[in-house]
Amino acid sequence: MILSTVLSRQTPVTIASARSLEAYQESWNNMVIREVMRPQIVNCAKQIAKYRRNFELAVNGTKVPWQFAGIIYFREDGLQFKGHPHNGDSLRRRTVNVPAGRPVASPKYADGYSFMESFADLIALKRWDKVPVWNMPSLLYYFESNNGFGYRRLHNPIMTPYLWSGTNYYTSGKFIADGHYDQQTVDKQVGAAPLLRYLTDKTLGIID
Repeated sequence: MILSTVLSRQTPVTIASARSLEAYQESWNNMVIREVMRPQIVNCAKQIAKYRRNFELAVNGTKVPWQFAGIIYFREDGLQFKGHPHNGDSLRRRTVNVPAGRPVASPKYADGYSFMESFADLIALKRWDKVPVWNMPSLLYYFESNNGFGYRRLHNPIMTPYLWSGTNYYTSGKFIADGHYDQQTVDKQVGAAPLLRYLTDKTLGIID
């Protein structure tokens, strides 16, 4: 269940219900990273941390955690800094895929949008700058809402690999195209949750 909380007349922000947030927290508390995936997860987390300053600048002036921005961009662009954080489409022009036509504003320079311009647009589009509280369960919620809740609506629902790939919560099943789900396909990308574990827990040695 989700609730729409109006922070102002102009800025509606959709947030999870208290029950949903409790469920996210419980999943986080009981998450087990698969040993076979651990080296890949550590390597990916180190790649994201390498660009920490870029992501801190991208969220500057908001309360959005840099780890959230970094993981979003890792999932969409692979940290090439050539694509929009919305969906990985080329920064040389507005997005073509969903959400199409972003950013609405023209680029500052003729050769296309900068990473910072595009990330500012994504934050405004998603209204992440209006989120009242960023904590672990809300981080998990906004990751999943960014990718979509399609896995919850399946005839046999699974926990989304966008969050949980690489953990005890995910084995197989993936949307291989819009509206086309294959139960046997395994998402080989690292999920947001195990990356978040390494990018928030200083005892794991990825961040200072």
